[in-house]
Amino acid sequence: MKEPRTIGAASIETQDLYAYMSATAEPGKVWEYAELDGAAKTDARAKSCLQTARRMLMRDGVHTEAVRGVGIKVLNDEEAARSPQAAIRFIRNKARRTIRQTTFMEYDGLSNEGKLALDTHRTVLVLLQRATSVSMQKKIAGRVEESRSGRLPVKETLALFNGQSE
Repeated sequence: MKEPRTIGAASIETQDLYAYMSATAEPGKVWEYAELDGAAKTDARAKSCLQTARRMLMRDGVHTEAVRGVGIKVLNDEEAARSPQAAIRFIRNKARRTIRQTTFMEYDGLSNEGKLALDTHRTVLVLLQRATSVSMQKKIAGRVEESRSGRLPVKETLALFNGQSE
């Protein structure tokens, strides 16, 4: 009988790279790719060592981002707080493109299950697109600022989408 497949330990190159990055990490630090390749003793980007090492650092509370053509930067808390904006922009654009792609389908030719799936997926995509719009983010930011805890309960957030104000 075959042994169940398990996720193995990180490669030696990844462990070396993580050890180097962990030891030298401080806010504002930028590691150039050549420096990281030297620490990993291989092309860190080509072997995914870099992605794994970054995930390991994230588990330690060290937030990083890629600096195009330069290397990897350690973010301070202020920069880390703003970093989700890129993911929000990606989600909005991906939802918009996917909605556009689904308009080219022959809707009447779909089965009832296919129509239900398509309508459900389009509805979710429209919700994501609208929820990530700049105007909605401003509305949410205003309400979060008004709340005492700095967080907005889900019920109040959903009320924003309905145009209600409690």
